[in-house]
Amino acid sequence: MVPRFNLQSVLDVRHSRVESCELELSQRLMEQMKIENALEHLCERRVRLMRQIAEMQMGELDLAALALLRAELQDTDRQKKTLESQLEQARAAVESKRVELVKARQEEETLQILKRKHIEHYTQLEAEKEARAQDDIYIAHAYRQRLSEAAPHG
Repeated sequence: MVPRFNLQSVLDVRHSRVESCELELSQRLMEQMKIENALEHLCERRVRLMRQIAEMQMGELDLAALALLRAELQDTDRQKKTLESQLEQARAAVESKRVELVKARQEEETLQILKRKHIEHYTQLEAEKEARAQDDIYIAHAYRQRLSEAAPHG
């Protein structure tokens, strides 16, 4: 049986860190998608408002309704700028977490390699021990055979 890997607890912590980073990355990606969807809906709303304003300007002018639509358009533009800023921050957070995840995976992989080498070393030592034991058995068997051949039959 392979002896316990000395750094197993560290490997377990690193693995937990990778899982945590993966979870946080997926959460940040979801946040980014929500912001992108909200921004898309806001852009669609802006297009509708622009059409309404254009239609109102073609017919009889209702200045109060037109002012209301323009105020709504300005509000939409402010919201759009806010969402664009949030989206930029979300993208930076996603990229930061992605870099952190890559680093965590590399650290985990380093310990996985050490663990594999530990197991390979143990397996090699056991194979060498087994080979020596086999050699000893063959040598002892050959020695007994020579003794029995050399002994006078009598």
